[in-house]
Amino acid sequence: MLKFQLKDRYPIEDETLRIGIVQGYKSVFLQDDDGQVLPTHSLSAGLDYAGISPELADLRRRGRVEFVSVRDGEALEGFELLARLEGIIPALESAHAAAYGLRLARTLPPERLMVINLSGRGDKDLFITARALEKEPWIDFLSREAGHVPTA
Repeated sequence: MLKFQLKDRYPIEDETLRIGIVQGYKSVFLQDDDGQVLPTHSLSAGLDYAGISPELADLRRRGRVEFVSVRDGEALEGFELLARLEGIIPALESAHAAAYGLRLARTLPPERLMVINLSGRGDKDLFITARALEKEPWIDFLSREAGHVPTA
C-alpha cells in the first residue's frame, strides 16, 4: 500500500520523518533536527499537513505502507490526464495518487496490473485548479456555469 503526502518543500525521507507529539497526539511528523515541525505546502488542502495518523504511522513502522513524494505539478498532470481520458474531475488528493501511479507504471513491465483508488470528487477543487492550470479557459468556464446556478 502506498500513501501520498505532499512534499513540494521537503522530500519524504527517514531523516525528516520523526516520532513526536503534536496537537495532542503521538505520531510521525516532518520535523527538523530540533524536533520542530517543518512547514508544508500543497495545492491540495487535504495533504497540506506535516503529520500522519497514528494508524498510518503504525502501518509504516510495520512495513505495510510506504510514503512517497508527489509535487503539485505532477498532481496537476494526473488531474488533467484523468479529466481527459476518464472524463472525471478527481480530487487533488486522488490526482496525487494518479501522478505517482503514472511514475510507477513507467518502471513496470507492460503486463503488470495496477489499481489506483480514487477517493474524492474534484468539484471542491475547481477554483484551485482554475488558478493553477490554463487560467483563462477555466475561469471562463466557471463564470459561464455560475450564471446557470439558480439563486433562490
